[in-house]
Amino acid sequence: MFLRALKAQDGAATKPASVALAQTIAPLSLAAEAGLFKKHGVDVEIKFIPQKERHLTVAAGATQAVATTVDTFISYSSAGIPLTQVLLLDKSKGGDGLAVRSNFNKITDLKGKTIAVDGAGTTPHFTLMVFMKRNGMGVKDVQYATLGPARRRRPSSPSVAST
Repeated sequence: MFLRALKAQDGAATKPASVALAQTIAPLSLAAEAGLFKKHGVDVEIKFIPQKERHLTVAAGATQAVATTVDTFISYSSAGIPLTQVLLLDKSKGGDGLAVRSNFNKITDLKGKTIAVDGAGTTPHFTLMVFMKRNGMGVKDVQYATLGPARRRRPSSPSVAST
C-alpha cells in the first residue's frame, strides 16, 4: 500500500517522491538503500528532517510522504495537513521513557525544573505530557528547553531531563 501511494504521487511528477523521516526510522531508509523502491518502480529520495519540521515540508509540497508516529499524524491532520495513513512501521510496547539525573525519584520532583525536550507536536513532547498528566502535573508545572537534533546527539549536554 505504501509503494502504491508513493507510485501514485511519483507518477505525476518528474522528480523522485520525497519521504520525510526521523533518523530512527530504519526500515524505509534500509529499503531505499537496498533498492526495494526502485525494484517496484518507485523513485524515492529519503530526507532526514526533524519531527517538528516534517509537517511543514508536507504542507509545502517538498515531501510527498512522512514517516511518523500516530500521535504526530493526528497533530498534523488536526492542523489541516492532508495526509492519509497507509502503513504501521512499529508499535510502542512501553519502551518510551524519561531520563533524569539521580536526584529525581518521581515525575513530580520535576515540578519547577527545566526539562530539555523536542518542541510541542513531537513524540518526546507528547510522551512527557502524558507522563506529567498521569502524575497530576500540567504543562505549566515545568520550564522547557527545546532539544533539537544536534543537542540530542550529545549526551553530555547540560539538561535536567530529556525524553
